[in-house]
Amino acid sequence: MKYLRVGLPFVVVFTCVLNGFLAYSDSNNMAVVAYITALFGWIAIAHDEYLTYQRNKRIENVSDTIA
Repeated sequence: MKYLRVGLPFVVVFTCVLNGFLAYSDSNNMAVVAYITALFGWIAIAHDEYLTYQRNKRIENVSDTIA
């Protein structure tokens, strides 16, 4: 489940980039703007999930060495 929380936002970011490129090549400017907006939001979510994953991993490693 941890990997899904980290991996899924990165997959969505990749999909936003790909769809944004395809919309740009099709000259659909409104879709390009929508994908850019979604991309920034999903980058923020992916970054937050990655930092949370790293923090939880660090806490688990510290608690394993204490016990």
